[in-house]
Amino acid sequence: MQNSHKEHTTLISVASLLADAIEHYGLDYRPIVREAGIDPDKYYGPNERLPVNRLQKIWRLAVERTGDPCFGLTYASYIQPASLHGMGLAWLASDTLKDGLKRLVRYQRVVSTALDIQLEEENDRYHLIFRSTAYTAQPVPASIEAMLASFFRMCRITAGPDIRPMDVMFSHDNPGCAKRLEQFFDSQVGFSAKDNRIVFDKSVLESPLSSAHPELARVNDMMCHRLPQTFRQERYCNSGKGANY
Repeated sequence: MQNSHKEHTTLISVASLLADAIEHYGLDYRPIVREAGIDPDKYYGPNERLPVNRLQKIWRLAVERTGDPCFGLTYASYIQPASLHGMGLAWLASDTLKDGLKRLVRYQRVVSTALDIQLEEENDRYHLIFRSTAYTAQPVPASIEAMLASFFRMCRITAGPDIRPMDVMFSHDNPGCAKRLEQFFDSQVGFSAKDNRIVFDKSVLESPLSSAHPELARVNDMMCHRLPQTFRQERYCNSGKGANY
């Protein structure tokens, strides 16, 4: 039986970037976070997690308060390898972008238990596919755009700014900022598709990376393996010394 939307959680370092993105617009994130049912003054350890249903409330409020339908792109501008725990650092040290994306698929539950990501090969291209089957309600479109944009930004951090996809598709309707999305991805962007995906030329993903560091990648793989495969809902209620939301 599939877990309900309320049972899914997201890593605190990923969730906390919402605060940075909200403050980018000159707004105080604390009232928004508090309205979503999260105490903004708590301290969280680096392995702690927040519930996806409350984070979706923050996404909805953030889009409303900022008035920016492409708020997800602002969020993505703050993503760094360390934001994704050991998986992000292992990705950075991968032999190829394909290896990095395979790590994303393998360790996706470290980032969020609500993710359903697959890397599929088709002739001369790879499809990085994001599905939202874990949700009982339609996720906020900006949160889906942020997810694709964040992982594409990771590709550029790893392989350089000239990386571009062949195609980008979203399952939701056009949010009204398609041109900004196309500028970010440097690619055609489609909407109302059957799923969310980024399509890459196979040669782009299979080219060796100058940043490859097999030993460093293995160390961070081990860190990801040590994290539990499932996360108990009460973990996000624990407080401890660490990052402030």
